[in-house]
Amino acid sequence: MKTPSLKQTSSFQGSKDTKHKILPPSFYRRGDVVQIARELLGKVLVSKTGHELTAGIICETEAYAGITDKASHAYSYLRTNRTEIMYHKGGLSYVYLCYGIHHLFNVVCNEIDVPHAVLIRNIKPLEGLETMIKRRGRKSDENLITGPGTVSQALNIKVAHNSQSL
Repeated sequence: MKTPSLKQTSSFQGSKDTKHKILPPSFYRRGDVVQIARELLGKVLVSKTGHELTAGIICETEAYAGITDKASHAYSYLRTNRTEIMYHKGGLSYVYLCYGIHHLFNVVCNEIDVPHAVLIRNIKPLEGLETMIKRRGRKSDENLITGPGTVSQALNIKVAHNSQSL
């Protein structure tokens, strides 16, 4: 199976509306992770696996402010193989397995050695709804995406997508 590519756009990339572009790295390399999390709301997350394109409007995010944030994987300068990506320049994906079940997709923010990240908690499906329903093992779109684990499942985001440039 091919690993899908991941992109975040200011609107849907690949749709008939071609005026919107992929967000530049500078968007992610700012100091205020809470502001970045707010500004990601309404943006579109796109995943393409082979010929299957899926996308959703980001409607819920959660900011993690690194070394001072007790909820952050990098709290108190924790640096492990898994969290190393958080210490890179913003604009990369941080995908990890939660409880050995759910793949969670985060966006690395800020500059080198400032481990900020934004968790994408929920999306509103925009493109590839039937594919998302199939990936989620559902019969309809009712309760299709209910949290960050189901976002990744619907978009086919896996740990293999860790460290990808957005």
